[in-house]
Amino acid sequence: MENPDIARIHDFWYSRPPVEWFMPPEGFDSACATQFGGLVQDARDGNLDQWTSDRNGSLAIIILLDQFSRNIHRDTPNAFSADPKALDIAIRAIAKGWDGEVPMAQAVTFYLPLMHNESLLAQIACLAFLEKRRMQSEPGSEDWKFLSGSIKASKSHLEAIERFGRFPTRNKILGRESTPEELEFVEKQSRVTEAPEASGS
Repeated sequence: MENPDIARIHDFWYSRPPVEWFMPPEGFDSACATQFGGLVQDARDGNLDQWTSDRNGSLAIIILLDQFSRNIHRDTPNAFSADPKALDIAIRAIAKGWDGEVPMAQAVTFYLPLMHNESLLAQIACLAFLEKRRMQSEPGSEDWKFLSGSIKASKSHLEAIERFGRFPTRNKILGRESTPEELEFVEKQSRVTEAPEASGS
C-alpha cells in the first residue's frame, strides 16, 4: 500500500496543469506551506530518505525539495538550500531509468533539479534528457509542446551558466554581488516570463 503522504503530494502536484508549477495562481504558495510545510522540513532533515527506495517516493521527495521549497520560501535563500539533496535524488533516479518509465510530467520532475543547478554539466545533461524525451513524443501533441517549452527554458538556463557560471537572478536573494553584465541580464529577464525561471530558477 502506497504511503498516503506520497499519494497526497502526487495528487496535489499532478492534478493541475504543468504551467501552474511555474506560474502559480494566487494562494498557491500559502497552500503549499499549509498542506506540505511539515513534510518539506522532514525531507530537508533526512526524515523521509526511505522514500527514495522507489520511483513514486523519489518523485514525491523531489517535489518537496525542489518545488514546494521554492513556493514556501520564495525570495529567500531557503528557496534554493535544498537543491543539492534534490539533485542527488534525481540523479540516482535517472540512473535507475525511472524517468523513462513515467509520463511526461513526472519525467520533467526528475529533470528540474538538473535545470536548477548552477553547474554546466547539469545544464547540458538536463537539455539532453529533455530533447531525448521530446524525440519519443508525438510531434504536435500536448507532451511535445510542453517539452518544447521546457527545452527553450533549459537552453536559457544553460546560456546563463555558460556566460556567468551562476544564475544572476539569484544574486540579490543570496547576497551575491552582481557584475554590470549580470545586472543587465537580470533586467532583461524581468521583462520575460520563463517556465522554470518563474519558480525561482
